[in-house]
Formats: sequence, C-alpha cells, structure tokens
Amino acid sequence: MRPYAVLQVLTRGVGAVGDGAGDREGGRTMYLGDLGTSLRRRWRVALAGLAVTAGLCATAAAVVPPTYEAQASVVLLPPAGSAGEGGNPYLQLQGLSQVVDVLTRAMTSQTTVDAVKTAAPTGKFDVAPDWATSGPILIVHATAPSAEVALATMEAALAQVPSKLHALQAALGISQGSQITSLTLTQTAEAKTVQKTRIRAVIAVAGLGLAVSAFVVSLVDSLLLRRSRRRTASGPPPGVAQAPPGPALPRGKAAAVPRRG
Repeated sequence: MRPYAVLQVLTRGVGAVGDGAGDREGGRTMYLGDLGTSLRRRWRVALAGLAVTAGLCATAAAVVPPTYEAQASVVLLPPAGSAGEGGNPYLQLQGLSQVVDVLTRAMTSQTTVDAVKTAAPTGKFDVAPDWATSGPILIVHATAPSAEVALATMEAALAQVPSKLHALQAALGISQGSQITSLTLTQTAEAKTVQKTRIRAVIAVAGLGLAVSAFVVSLVDSLLLRRSRRRTASGPPPGVAQAPPGPALPRGKAAAVPRRG
C-alpha cells in the first residue's frame, strides 16, 4: 500500500487491498466514524497496537536525553570618570543600549564561537539584549547535553564579554580610562534541566503509533469482513452435503399427494 494511502485510510477508511476496486465490487467502505466499531470488533489488535506504542514511547523517553540550560546577565557600565568622583555610574546608563547591540553582534562572530567551543565542545550559546528592561543588559544563554557542560559554556561565553568589549574600543583608539566596562549581574549556580526535547519525541512517537494502530485495526477489520462475505457468497464449506433436488415435473402438472387409506 502506498504511503499516501495511510492518510486516506484514516480519513476515509479501507476499501480494497491490492487493486483498489473493493468499493466498486460492493465492499464495505469504512469511514473514520466507523473506527470505534472496528476497535470494538478487533479489540485484541487495538490492544496490541497500544502496547507497542507504549513501548516505543518508553524507548523514546529513555533514548532522547534532556538538555541543560545555564544563563547569566551582564550590564554595561560607563567609563569611571563619566560619573565624576564619588558619582553613581548606574545613573549614567543612558546611551549604552547601542553598545549592547554592537557587542551582541561581536559575540556571535566565528572567533568567539570557536573560543567557547574550545572550552566546551558540546555546548551551545546565544547572546541577546534583555528586552525586559531598557537598561544596557546582555543575556548569555547556554545549552548543553549535561549540566557541567552547560555551566562551562556559560562561563566561557561570559569570559568573552569583557575581552570583546575591550577589543571593540581599542580598535577605535579609545584609552583604557575612557572605555565602557561590563559587570556580571546574575549567574546560574546550577544548570536547569529541560525536558522539552524528550517530551516532543514522546509525543511524536505516540501520535505515529496511534495512527499506525488505527490503520492496522481498520485494515484487519476490512480484510476479515471481506473474507466472511466471500465465504457466505461461495456457499457452504467443502464436506457439507446438500439435499439433492427433486425430479422435475412436467409443466402444468402438480405433484401427486398420497391419499390416506
């Protein structure tokens, strides 16, 4: 049966197997609304399909590992002299949002990615501005197949922030005392376990298993019903004797009825 026929069976039912002429030959067309009847008739097949689907879901849950996430936030600070002696640098954060955008682009360069990969080969990271605030805050998000690698990836990405920020300003000839600096605000102490990938795999396997089970139940029910109809149409099975027909009577004459003496 062709792959597209599976969807047709689930929506319209099983007509014929092989030549596709079952409906034209008077075969019973099974629609999706009749699936419940088929499940009741072939409940053993349905139960077997559910058991196989449950086993596949358990296998998917065991095979697909969870992912781990770690996150940190970094704020950019103006040059020390901009706030004046004893001034508060947090009151001078205006205008640094553009620097966050430039730093975000620099953190996605291949050299930065390679440097983080050296410290954590299996980890991934992304950097983005913190859209929840108007301040010059950068979010560093790391993912990895293990908690240790996730933390190592975050640490390696954080180490790149001040060096990239310094390199961007040094390339413009800005003196050390006039450069913007960075400060880590928050940092994950323990990586967070994320089951999203595992849950998606289990849902996909469950959906596929239920669809295949419904197809198999419909197919088995259709085949068994067709076989039953063919047996009925072909007469009694071999070995069952039929009563011999009586002698033919001439036209217009009735059979003689014996008289009682």
